[in-house]
Amino acid sequence: MSYPLIRLLQQKAIPVQQSCRVLEVSRSGFYEARSRVANPMICKTSAYLRAAFMASHQSYGSRRLVTVLNFTRSNPQCEQRDTPNSG
Repeated sequence: MSYPLIRLLQQKAIPVQQSCRVLEVSRSGFYEARSRVANPMICKTSAYLRAAFMASHQSYGSRRLVTVLNFTRSNPQCEQRDTPNSG
């Protein structure tokens, strides 16, 4: 929470060293946070697991979600379930 404030103060010509000392955070932590990616990528697996959890009305636990994930990985037909029937 304090890193965006330090960045704002830096833009207003207040040294990073002084801001970090007053807010009691490390300068290395500030520079590390600045180099991190702002929006982490969401992989297909986590999106699929979230969808399965929501489809279960949030009742699936970790063991059942692992079972669902292993089942879909071993059965390529599961990906075709979402396509409409042609008949």
